[in-house]
Amino acid sequence: MPNGLHKTESVLARTRNRAVLPLLSAALKNESAEIRAAAIRATIRRHDADSYTRLIRHFHELTDADRSVLHEAHRAMPHHAAPALKTAVLGGDATLCRNACDIIVLCRDYELFQTLVRAVEKPTHRHISQVTSAIVQLAVLLHDEVVVWAGGDRTGRDPSFARHQVLAALERSLKQKVDRHPAELVDAFLLLAPSDHRALLDMMRVEYHPCHAQLVTSLLSNKSPAVMERLVALLRDTEAPTAALRAIARRTDRPFVDFLLHELKHPVPLRVLHNMKRMRSVAWLETNRSMLLDFDGRAQAIAVDLAMASEIDCDALFELLKQMLRQGLAEARRASCQALAAFNGTEANELVCAALSDPDAAVQAIAMRQLRPRRIPDALQTLVARLGSPIVEVRDAARSSLAEFNFVRYRAMFDLLDEQAVRTTGALVRQVDPSAREKLLEELLSPSASTRLRGIEMAVAMGAADDVRDQLIALARHENVSVRKEAVAALAFVTGPGVVTALDFAVRDTNRSVADAARQSLARLRFSETNSGAASVAIEAVK
Repeated sequence: MPNGLHKTESVLARTRNRAVLPLLSAALKNESAEIRAAAIRATIRRHDADSYTRLIRHFHELTDADRSVLHEAHRAMPHHAAPALKTAVLGGDATLCRNACDIIVLCRDYELFQTLVRAVEKPTHRHISQVTSAIVQLAVLLHDEVVVWAGGDRTGRDPSFARHQVLAALERSLKQKVDRHPAELVDAFLLLAPSDHRALLDMMRVEYHPCHAQLVTSLLSNKSPAVMERLVALLRDTEAPTAALRAIARRTDRPFVDFLLHELKHPVPLRVLHNMKRMRSVAWLETNRSMLLDFDGRAQAIAVDLAMASEIDCDALFELLKQMLRQGLAEARRASCQALAAFNGTEANELVCAALSDPDAAVQAIAMRQLRPRRIPDALQTLVARLGSPIVEVRDAARSSLAEFNFVRYRAMFDLLDEQAVRTTGALVRQVDPSAREKLLEELLSPSASTRLRGIEMAVAMGAADDVRDQLIALARHENVSVRKEAVAALAFVTGPGVVTALDFAVRDTNRSVADAARQSLARLRFSETNSGAASVAIEAVK
């Protein structure tokens, strides 16, 4: 700033000569940004209400740069212009009132919030809309400061003192007995009051409270992100007032439902599920559920979880699950298929069977685990067929659904089953239990001859003789005659190197029963090879 302009600014700021007022007014309209800035600073520094009033009246003509200068000057000396701003708000004409409100918002002058509230309380105030607009804007700005401060950004002043002042002014006003409080005051209070604020809780919980109806209306209709955030916070509170939960249940506007589903995490917290259980009707899950199809899969899945936790009508819940299974994204289809486990009946069974063909492997897996509990026809065959699936998730689901077909249980029941059951069950165990081969080897390597004999029988019955070929070849030379005989007999069902050699050796066994068993096994192997060769020739001839 030129030295001469600086000196002029200082003189204009200090002098009590009222003749400078026209000069200041003219300077505020000067084409030079530096002159306008000097005039604004000088006016703010003066102890003269008329100077401030003129500045307020010209505020709407100022540029953004001029307003930035005004903001800095007023923030440095807020008490200088306060009386003039109060007068303009409480009794000024339309221009003065509007400009004063804009200055208060621009400068975030929370100390003048009470003045705005007093203006709203005046039944004869002629420019109430400008004042209420300023109240809402200030409340939003202060709320944002509180959020930023709580988030760890501690630059600037702690907004908690300003919030305390603002809440005190709002609470005092809202306690007054009037037919109806301005909705903006209720909104501002809802925006700024902590969730555990006693007055806020009283407004929500006491139905005959003067502000209860208006507060409920705001909760139902206010689309401010801060108010929607407040509702989500209350949903996480295990002591949430019933009025808040009713508002959450009754809202059907897309912005709120979208905000709610994206604010919650998956899996949904238990506190939220606890509060959902208090809801017997949720409009956006029942009559307006079609909007959920426009959201992403994660949001759809959370909606399903919330629906399952709620007490909404059973038919409506089933329709939601059906819709999500047929039209939802993969995450929603998984959650819906999982939730179907709570439903019985033909239609539920049909949905589960249809889910077996879902393009998402996880959905298929979830559906597969429900086949046997639902007693779906041919469930066993379906699960066995899926054991060979190239998808790990599907194979694991099939195995877990056939978990009782395990080697330990098979071994315990082996002597109790008839021949057909031994073979069919054994074949399933071999497919289902990944540890079957290892446990079968343990049987064959047991120091007990009877255990080894049972192991050989189980290997044949399970169709697993090939899996333990080396052990059977070794047992064909075992010192125990019974073990040798059974091992030699089992080699008839084995292919691969070393089998014929082992049988040729066993043919010369000193024990006749072992030698006979070896001849029979060799004959069986040769017969199988002949048939296999004939089949190959036939196939080549057809080609």
